[in-house]
Amino acid sequence: MTGVPRGEGLGKGGWGERLRDGRLVAVAVPVFVGDRDEDVGVVTEAACRGRGLSPVCAARVIADIHTRYRTASWSTAPGHTASLCVAEQLGFVKPRDDVRSVVGLPLPGMIAASATPCTCPKEA
Repeated sequence: MTGVPRGEGLGKGGWGERLRDGRLVAVAVPVFVGDRDEDVGVVTEAACRGRGLSPVCAARVIADIHTRYRTASWSTAPGHTASLCVAEQLGFVKPRDDVRSVVGLPLPGMIAASATPCTCPKEA
């Protein structure tokens, strides 16, 4: 795997991981930027899931957010177990359930992490 630094089509503060053949298989970016916080979004190609790529990419984005003295946040749908597991691995703690709105319009599936226990295998 090779890292893809920000500025290579990933936007400000984005990070990605490529396979040796150059194929981009995981990406994390700030998906919602507020006055003081940035919500991190991550996606990994289905065939490459379970290899720890999402936490690696998200950790780089979170580190970048912190260098700008901002707060990183994580939002997901309550039943999105994989996302909840990544958030837990990165040290996020669920303070409450929220529904995020933009200009008064709810965003489907954007509910803060639920209390669903992490069922993903712990990495050694």
